Amino acid sequence: MRPGSLRGHLGTPALRSVDGAVLDAVDAPGRITYYTADERRGPVLRRRVLRTGTHDEAFGRESLRWEPAGPLPGPREKAAEYGLVRLDEVEAADLIAAAMTAAGR
Repeated sequence: MRPGSLRGHLGTPALRSVDGAVLDAVDAPGRITYYTADERRGPVLRRRVLRTGTHDEAFGRESLRWEPAGPLPGPREKAAEYGLVRLDEVEAADLIAAAMTAAGR
């Protein structure tokens, strides 16, 4: 398939509208990896890798903002040992949006 062709675009996932607050919550500098608990009911966790260091954070369901968290396991296999699953940006945004909805925002 050629990029830019109709056939090439048919396999592209549809874009969804994302609330500005949710977009702000997932938009941050650095290389970001998101995690949550196996059953996807735990908090959203993220690791941001910047030139200045690594920052592990949790999205607070009550504060609705990122807060420092204890160290997160690095490799995917290690995360699985701790009962965490890796999320992509869309899955993380969905869980953050659900937390904001539950909090009435």
